[in-house]
Amino acid sequence: MIAGYSGRTRLAPASSAPSILLTGSGRRSVKIDRLTAEERRVVRKALLALIPACSRRVEAPLAGALLMARIEEEARDLCAELVRDARDQHDLTWSQIGTAFGITMQSAQWRFSRPPRKTTTRMRR
Repeated sequence: MIAGYSGRTRLAPASSAPSILLTGSGRRSVKIDRLTAEERRVVRKALLALIPACSRRVEAPLAGALLMARIEEEARDLCAELVRDARDQHDLTWSQIGTAFGITMQSAQWRFSRPPRKTTTRMRR
């Protein structure tokens, strides 16, 4: 279940960025704009703030890059979970989800229908 889903979710407007409109069974729509330059700056700043706390490993010179790779993996799993929850709650089709993400229906089903990975990537933990 997506906490705080109100039926109409909208990030801050981005006048030059394209929007995505996703409609579930004709009942509700979700409009999501791409991140604005300011939102990207805030996200980057927050991610960069995590690096010092995680640079205690031997690979300290690469700590930032390794941390971002691990965060990307976790974000991908969370995204898939949110898509599965939204699909269950709002009767979305794989075609609608694919359209929202700019991918084919088959790609959407392959990417988001699988449960999260139980094994990590080849990177050491």
